[in-house]
Amino acid sequence: MSRTYNQGWHSYLAVNEVERHHFPFYALIACAMKNADNENLAALKVAFPGLFEETLERYNNPMGMTDGERDDFEKHGKMSMVERYNKILKQIAEEFK
Repeated sequence: MSRTYNQGWHSYLAVNEVERHHFPFYALIACAMKNADNENLAALKVAFPGLFEETLERYNNPMGMTDGERDDFEKHGKMSMVERYNKILKQIAEEFK
């Protein structure tokens, strides 16, 4: 059975707004997972199984941290996490150059 997709004008405008922010690809997919109906979530789980597991872990943990990130936070403190976050943002920016 083939699926019918009807984006609609409002959704298209939302796509344009989201696109302006240049969010990372996997962040957009994780957001889609969190907002998907059962049928679409099942399709996303098949397409991105690792991301689904990570998103589920982050959803169920304080501040959305994985266990490793929380250990790092507790061991090194908040500044280490901020520095790590900034490093990741720089890596993402480099990928898009």
